Amino acid sequence: NAQVPFESRPGEQAAVVVNVGGKLTAPQNYLIAPAQPGIYTDSLGPAILDDQFRRVTGLNPARVGRVIQMFVGGLGDTVPPVESGGALNAGSDAAVPVTVEIGGLNAPVKYNGLAPGYVGLYQVNVTVPNVPTGPSVPLILRQTGVPANPSQTITIPVGP
Repeated sequence: NAQVPFESRPGEQAAVVVNVGGKLTAPQNYLIAPAQPGIYTDSLGPAILDDQFRRVTGLNPARVGRVIQMFVGGLGDTVPPVESGGALNAGSDAAVPVTVEIGGLNAPVKYNGLAPGYVGLYQVNVTVPNVPTGPSVPLILRQTGVPANPSQTITIPVGP
């Protein structure tokens, strides 16, 4: 992972060079977007915790009416602004809010901003709406209409 400097502005281009063991790649130019949300995932699924800070899995599903915490990248500028490479003890809200749907229903957003104590990691807290329960309920996070993980279907298990 790498952080796009907060000082970069949408519409600008940034040259990215990767250093691996002292060997540099050729610069690759990328256009800076206002935001490009992405929910972190691994072999267990999306990086989502329940309101007790436990990973949401098939054995510990999200619960209707309870808050879940998603960990994402790419939400862009924050209010108040944060310096590149900086971590906060308290959160900083995303300048452009997100929307979340679970099972096709709006999931009320309780917080969307930087995760306290981390550099460049965002946290989005939502309440799970009254959706039908199941092992693979679709979850869609959007920012300015741009969906997170556009080439990947994100699902979570939901229990009563």
